[in-house]
Amino acid sequence: MAGKTSGIPPQKQWNMTGGLPHALLDVGVLGNPMTGAYALYAVAGRDLESRELNQGADYLAAEFIKSLYDTWGPELTED
Repeated sequence: MAGKTSGIPPQKQWNMTGGLPHALLDVGVLGNPMTGAYALYAVAGRDLESRELNQGADYLAAEFIKSLYDTWGPELTED
């Protein structure tokens, strides 16, 4: 399943998200691999509380990815 992170333009984030009730995984690319300006990332968690009842880990993963984009986004432009 592909997911998007609020605050990151969809054309700047290519990723796959997934997980189980007690684990999560998000692997993706920020930027544009076609121009050579990109960063790879992976975020994972295990032994989590039920993700159906508590989305805290999902929110932390999204905040981490957004922080990466805020830090490296200017470096990942196509200009």
